[in-house]
Amino acid sequence: MNRSKQTITLRATGLWLLTTAAAAALALPLLHTVRGGTPGATADATTRFSDLLAQACAVALVGCLAWAWLITTVVLAEAVTTPVGPARPRRRGLPAAYRRLILSACGVALAAGSAAPALATPGPVPVPAVTHAAAATGAPATPSVAGPAPMRAPLRLPEQAARPITVAPGDSLWRIAEDRLPPGAPVGTIDHTWRRLYEANAAVIGADPDHIEPGQRLLPPKAW
Repeated sequence: MNRSKQTITLRATGLWLLTTAAAAALALPLLHTVRGGTPGATADATTRFSDLLAQACAVALVGCLAWAWLITTVVLAEAVTTPVGPARPRRRGLPAAYRRLILSACGVALAAGSAAPALATPGPVPVPAVTHAAAATGAPATPSVAGPAPMRAPLRLPEQAARPITVAPGDSLWRIAEDRLPPGAPVGTIDHTWRRLYEANAAVIGADPDHIEPGQRLLPPKAW
């Protein structure tokens, strides 16, 4: 007999002795009421009815005590004779709540339910990687649990638009705009283009758009 079985046997024996003593202590006064409460012939009707009612209640209580003691004895015998383990057959006719209470007092329920629960997802949770298609199209990656969100590459302007224009001797805003446009561009288009160039560099050129100096660096306007 292992240590767990010995502990269960000792607890079951002590609980059975305690239950038997408590049942006997409660049953003795009730049995005395049943035996000594017989009404006499000279008693009136009210007294006889009260005595009969007390006897009936005492008999019912004695029956309840006997039933509880019998159930306790059966459950304790089951706890002692059944091997320790989680698979314990359920006895018909025994109240489930009362049976669990007695087995818990013996330590059977604690021994049977001491297994640790299994993890739903063993190990670390995998984080999906960014696919090549998402990286090629520039789509934002799905934020993961660990690590900061991936940074998108900064938008870069075309090289021709980002390069400043250096004024050469003899240049004018009209000539720079005309060189920027395809050959044979309409006059209205050239006029609109040089005015946009002047608005973007008014702080460098000054108040007179016809006066630009060689060596000045002009920044192209947006969508140049």
